[in-house]
Amino acid sequence: MALFFSFIIAISAATISFGTPHIANAAFTIPDGSTVGGIDVGGMTVDEAKDILSDKINEWKNQSDMTIESPTEILTIPSEDIQYDLNQTMDQLLEKTKTPWYAFFIKKKSVDLPLVVKVNITDEELSEWPNHIDKVKTIDNIETTASYLGEHNIQAVLTEANEQNDVIAEASWNIPKDYIFLDELVEELNGKKITPGNSFSFLQQVANEVSYFREDDGNFVVSMLYSLLLQTNVEIIERHSQRVIPAYSKAGIEAKVSQTDDKDFVVSNPGPYIYTIQAEKNGSKLKMAILSAPQKTKYQYKIENKEDIHYRTIYRYKKDLQPCCKRVIQNGVNGQRVEVYRVSVAENGAELSRELISTDFYLPVPEIILLALPSSENQNNNANNENDQTNSDDTNTNSSQADPSNANADHSTNTDQTKQKDINTDNGTDGTESMGQDRFQNEEEYEKQLMEESVEEEPEYVK
Repeated sequence: MALFFSFIIAISAATISFGTPHIANAAFTIPDGSTVGGIDVGGMTVDEAKDILSDKINEWKNQSDMTIESPTEILTIPSEDIQYDLNQTMDQLLEKTKTPWYAFFIKKKSVDLPLVVKVNITDEELSEWPNHIDKVKTIDNIETTASYLGEHNIQAVLTEANEQNDVIAEASWNIPKDYIFLDELVEELNGKKITPGNSFSFLQQVANEVSYFREDDGNFVVSMLYSLLLQTNVEIIERHSQRVIPAYSKAGIEAKVSQTDDKDFVVSNPGPYIYTIQAEKNGSKLKMAILSAPQKTKYQYKIENKEDIHYRTIYRYKKDLQPCCKRVIQNGVNGQRVEVYRVSVAENGAELSRELISTDFYLPVPEIILLALPSSENQNNNANNENDQTNSDDTNTNSSQADPSNANADHSTNTDQTKQKDINTDNGTDGTESMGQDRFQNEEEYEKQLMEESVEEEPEYVK
């Protein structure tokens, strides 16, 4: 009988020691070789394990946020939205290592457990995710990865009816004649992706990668690309104007790139969508499109506050032109000032916001008209010729007393002044005069010049 009671007492002691793990936490040590979230905690007490795991979790969170990547976008999960429960983790650990009362004499086995983690994403945030992402399965993947302090970037789980990329913007432009170096540029640009959080440089990623780059071809391609990216949410970091309105585009919807002058076209993608560029040369046309995931908010550009800058008329006079004749040697072209806005539009067509992208100024080209000398000047010239003939003897007599060097000097001066006003026909301009793009770098300089030369009181004389 005494032996029976001794056995019962022993069993009861074993049950107290091993059957209720919370009671013995202070003395409990985790079996050697055990891991939690991939971290070795073997031989530690529960409190020691919790301290180690807490440090590792904070270190992992501080590295970066988690990102979810699909074929068309990258979504970000802030690290503070990933919550760990170490108390529940330890409870599970103790439960796994608990020894049955009847096997208290058996050596404890090591265990491998994930951390208990939950991703806190609101329903409102989930509603912003694209429909082609399976939200439940993707969140399960996030929690599984985070439970072992794994990679910060995971692939989204797509639904079975995975939607194709939408065409966000597209265009087709006629290729100007003599643009013969487009093929390689188009091939290099096609398929380029602008991913969230990253920038795109036309010079670095396209122009510098081709065997030969010509600025005219580059300006054509980058202008078309600029017009399409204005219909997305990318940020325009660097863009230069050609300062003339090209025939293939409109005022404000053009861009310039130059390797020589280090003028680039750079944009940055704030996310969350990936933008893919498609470019194809088809005969005399260049087709380009921007592809991305379906988006609720649409973007469009608007050209507003157009203002014409009227050209000036310059009159020049030529001695041997018939009095009734005039010749237009350069047609005038008005300049323009425009503002380009990007407008975000909701699904119902309501305008959500607008952003001023650029204010562009295009200098006017002056009209240049060639006229005959006024009749009064011709009569004076004829009268002078008659006087010269009548008084030839006197002139010859007086000329011996005059200083021939002064006469030669005056003639040389007048000739030089006349030459300065001659129309230059040797430089390929056919008598035209450069008025703006080289002389004036901005609108302020041009307007100052207009104030100084607003009225030509004295006609120009061309011999």
